[in-house]
Amino acid sequence: MGRSGPISVCGAILLTEHPDELAEFYIGRLGIPLKREEHDGLPAHFGADVGSCHFAIHPPASFGLDRRSPGGVVIALEIRDVDRRVEDLRNSGVRILIDPHDEGFGRTATIVDPEGNLIELVALDYSFSEI
Repeated sequence: MGRSGPISVCGAILLTEHPDELAEFYIGRLGIPLKREEHDGLPAHFGADVGSCHFAIHPPASFGLDRRSPGGVVIALEIRDVDRRVEDLRNSGVRILIDPHDEGFGRTATIVDPEGNLIELVALDYSFSEI
């Protein structure tokens, strides 16, 4: 089976133990129209679509962590089939932090790269051109 690359980089997620304060900075100083979000069992967090990228600020608990990971950034890659890709990655020895599940905007899973960075794999239920 051939592997295809991601469709797009569809998200940038900052992890912080102080999401309210960090959101205030990005809203007040950089003008990013972040809105408080609570959905699908995730802790309260902030998000905004900026162009064709979802920019978000989450507490570590959103990714099952007790504290912020090194770097505190999660890159989201849009792919077509989260379940199949995670199965292939697991079989090749990649660490799966969060198994595939639905989050209201699409199917997602989180993997860990060799340096410990978090990568969220996403099959979006919508296209950025539709919003």
